[in-house]
Amino acid sequence: MNVDNKSIEIGEEKVEDNLREYVLGFVLSGSTTSSSRIQLTEKGENYAFEGMLVIIKSKKRYTEYLGRIDSIIPINEFYQAGDPWSQARREGKSLDIIEKLGRRYVIAEITLLGVLGNRGLSDIRYPPEPGDVCYTIPDIEHKQYAERIFGISQDASGYIWYGNILGYKNLPLPLNVENITMHMGIFGITGAGKSYGVGYLIEQLARIPYKKGKEIKHLALPTIVIDANGDYLDYYEAYINGKRIGEYRQVYKFVFKGAKYKGPGTREITIDLNVFDARELAEFIMSYKTGGKTLNELQVAGLELALKDLSSYYTFTELFTTEYEQLLHTLDSYDNSVIHHSTKAAIKSAIAKFRNDIVKKLVSKTPSLTEKFVDEITTISSLVLFDFSPDGAPGMSLLEKQLVI
Repeated sequence: MNVDNKSIEIGEEKVEDNLREYVLGFVLSGSTTSSSRIQLTEKGENYAFEGMLVIIKSKKRYTEYLGRIDSIIPINEFYQAGDPWSQARREGKSLDIIEKLGRRYVIAEITLLGVLGNRGLSDIRYPPEPGDVCYTIPDIEHKQYAERIFGISQDASGYIWYGNILGYKNLPLPLNVENITMHMGIFGITGAGKSYGVGYLIEQLARIPYKKGKEIKHLALPTIVIDANGDYLDYYEAYINGKRIGEYRQVYKFVFKGAKYKGPGTREITIDLNVFDARELAEFIMSYKTGGKTLNELQVAGLELALKDLSSYYTFTELFTTEYEQLLHTLDSYDNSVIHHSTKAAIKSAIAKFRNDIVKKLVSKTPSLTEKFVDEITTISSLVLFDFSPDGAPGMSLLEKQLVI
């Protein structure tokens, strides 16, 4: 098939032979600029499915439309509401003999998505004609159609190509890495391939093409993975065994204290409480005591007040380690008009639990997670794996993991 900016040659016999195996059906009368109905061929009846993307070629206008099959409707003239055989069906009589004499066919209702062009889809200004041919997207020209659908070449800078469009083996979707900070979700039942899909995405982010002059090079997007089940630790194992993970220059693995297996270069998770402000820290400490239930605002406000009053003299890390007694003394110094004695007792109970459960496990004067570390992994494109699996986070509660995140 010869495709250029102005025309698509459809009438040549060799083109028909070339695309015959991809024919799904023919357009029926009644198309609009938003929808068409096609009658499926016998092969199309077995191959088409709802949700499938298809191409309709206009013989009159030298245009290709992109459409999506929304519904498939089998029709048999012996099974129509109110037909002469209605009473026979009502009486439970078989029509096996005569029904074979009737016309049987399948209609597919298609939503038209746009006109294919060299810069992607454009608006439809005139509907397909009756008799126009509906095709699947030819295997031989997947790459060309990807460019004509999305308007993006497969070596375009800043794009990764993910998965495949439903029903096709080599027609992926382009993802703009500039939009990677937008919300995205991958959902499915157990065993559907969610972890595999995310792993594939990580590997794509490890090799993002960009043009340097006329040459296509690749770079990696710094990536942090919170690995709840240890699904992605293979990247770390491969890295320490000398294998290259795309363009990542460094692969880190972080575990909690007491992890069963660490491996070369594994870092223990320790944090600095000074990354929080007084309000954030007060809210976390009180919610940790209650297991995440509704916060008592008086208790939060009382702890926030003490932290603010002491922040000019001590760091938050110091207040929960070497200067812990000073924090308790300050709370005791407030009279009941500032913090009621029952509120003080609740605050002291909460910070004692926080200190025993969290501070002793996670807080350090030389923490592994700092702003400097963030600069390090972004300057040297890195893949960072937080092992939150039972092996990497033995005995750690959900709230403790949330604090790290």
